[in-house]
Amino acid sequence: MKYDAIVVGAGPSGSASAYFLAEEGLSVLVLERENLPRPKLCAGALPPAVEELLGFGIKDAVEDEVREVTWIWRADRTTWRYVEPVLYTVMRDKFDLLLVERAKAAGAEVVDGEEVVSLEEGREEVSVRTRAKVYRCKFLVGADGAGSVVAKYVGRSNPERTVRTAEAEISVPYEFLKACEGRATVEFRAVPKGYGWIFPKADHLSVGVGGLRLRRAREHLKAFAGRRLPTPAYREVGAWAYPVWGARRRWARGRVLLVGDAGAFANPLTGAGIYTGIWSGLLASRAISKAISGGSLEEMYTEMILGEISPELSAARNLSIIYAIPGPAFVALKLGLLRGSFLKRSYSDIWRYISLGITSLRPSNIPSPPSPAPRTPRTI
Repeated sequence: MKYDAIVVGAGPSGSASAYFLAEEGLSVLVLERENLPRPKLCAGALPPAVEELLGFGIKDAVEDEVREVTWIWRADRTTWRYVEPVLYTVMRDKFDLLLVERAKAAGAEVVDGEEVVSLEEGREEVSVRTRAKVYRCKFLVGADGAGSVVAKYVGRSNPERTVRTAEAEISVPYEFLKACEGRATVEFRAVPKGYGWIFPKADHLSVGVGGLRLRRAREHLKAFAGRRLPTPAYREVGAWAYPVWGARRRWARGRVLLVGDAGAFANPLTGAGIYTGIWSGLLASRAISKAISGGSLEEMYTEMILGEISPELSAARNLSIIYAIPGPAFVALKLGLLRGSFLKRSYSDIWRYISLGITSLRPSNIPSPPSPAPRTPRTI
């Protein structure tokens, strides 16, 4: 059988791509090298706007809803409080499985425990070889992460735009865990050119550090956790690297395209990749749906990225200057600047106002942007 599309990887960007494609009535196969569900260390924080992007709720996979964000710089701190959640936290085994099940319900086939080892593109199709067999498709979506086999075919990325991070799932005393419910903590420059975070989960905390080209990430993580948590008990610890926006200038080649970390769509300001990965999956599905009827997949997908995702992530990259001037950035946060805009407005809006010399970004001073069309990202 020749599928309309094969998706390599069943993480958020891959499963979302498969779901969107299947919803368009296309025949879709997902190939995942691990057996599902599979655990995956991840900060697991994403904005509630992800539900609007997906077109369905994710509450069944939500561990906690964040309504307080505490910012720390050296010995100083400030806390922002909200009525509505500004972040959801998830465990990736549950969240990824929820997306996989939605893709299957929409009509996608999912084969797990089957690793893709190579691909070959012809005039009319792409052949995808696993360790077990060969599959054929009209179009291929590479959603196989930072070490993507598919991305190697599309082209190299810039290693200078790589974030290195270490994270742990940590148990803490019950009283401290309860005090962390609904509260995220972010420490500026807990590591060079980066930050440390503490996110609440149902029965533990996800704690991590990350920074551009960070060295000795595990050592930084242990120091950060030891400084901020009472008697931390490590359940699981991991360290890895992945590209962020700016690492890649090509996201498609012929009948093959990239989404998620394979395409370096992670936010260069926060390092977060789930939301933008799903967004890239939405654009991938739109491009493939159009290419089925004719036209260049590469041209259409590139145009969509440059027109929709690029303005946001390029603005986020500009805003990452805060890591070079953490002191003034913290003062702005302490004064409440951006409090009303936090995860509510686009980075391009925020950067535009900053570049115009606006000194206060309170909502009363910012005209609201036009209402988005359905499934059009509003914030990342």
